[in-house]
Amino acid sequence: MLPDGTLQQPAGPNSGLGRLMFEMKNRFDVYLHDTPSKDLFSRDNRRISHGCIRVENPRELAALLMQQPIDAINQTIATDRTTRSNLPKPVPIFVVYETAFAGVDGGLEFRADVYGRDGEIGPYLNPERRAVVERGAPYRRGG
Repeated sequence: MLPDGTLQQPAGPNSGLGRLMFEMKNRFDVYLHDTPSKDLFSRDNRRISHGCIRVENPRELAALLMQQPIDAINQTIATDRTTRSNLPKPVPIFVVYETAFAGVDGGLEFRADVYGRDGEIGPYLNPERRAVVERGAPYRRGG
């Protein structure tokens, strides 16, 4: 426990966040991070996160974002100390949540709506209900 009463997992190879975490300001406190469990990337069902996003190649991403060679990133990680560095240049990040999308073969594919967001946008996609929403009638989630 830190002096201010917060908890922080020590950096290291067995940290649940892996060796790198990419903080990004957003209202949901979602961030990108490494993982010591690389086998998770081969799973079909990867809904085991609490909302943050595992990065498959975090060292390469860090090198790209920090505009440094990967050797410099590896040297910093090798110190086993937690360090924070600002990016030399801001990079916009867009996180997209899709439950329907075009697959590799061009066909429509669907995934489970684990965050329950489809109900919110449904009225905007359904022409009969869209007219009601556009007139200002309230819409309740899940309907």
